[in-house]
Amino acid sequence: MKCYGVFTFAHDPTLIRVGQTVKSIFQLYFTNKRFDNDNNVIIDKIFLDFECWDSAAEFVVNNCILGDKIYIEASPKNDVDGVIFRINTFKVFHV
Repeated sequence: MKCYGVFTFAHDPTLIRVGQTVKSIFQLYFTNKRFDNDNNVIIDKIFLDFECWDSAAEFVVNNCILGDKIYIEASPKNDVDGVIFRINTFKVFHV
């Protein structure tokens, strides 16, 4: 299973030291537009937790902030708090 698409940073990413390396954890969201029975537009924000490691983590922390757009390809991993998506590939879009 894979998760991919364009997401928005819900907050600034943080860097955490793990042994001899680092990881970055952050929350991203995408918007889902739908219509109710009266044809009114309803916009939902869907939030997901992500992580990346090593030089990718340092790049994300040094170059991304709240509101930035990012294209990601990630794999879901089980975490003690639920599912977290580990990023395999990404491209940051600065608007």
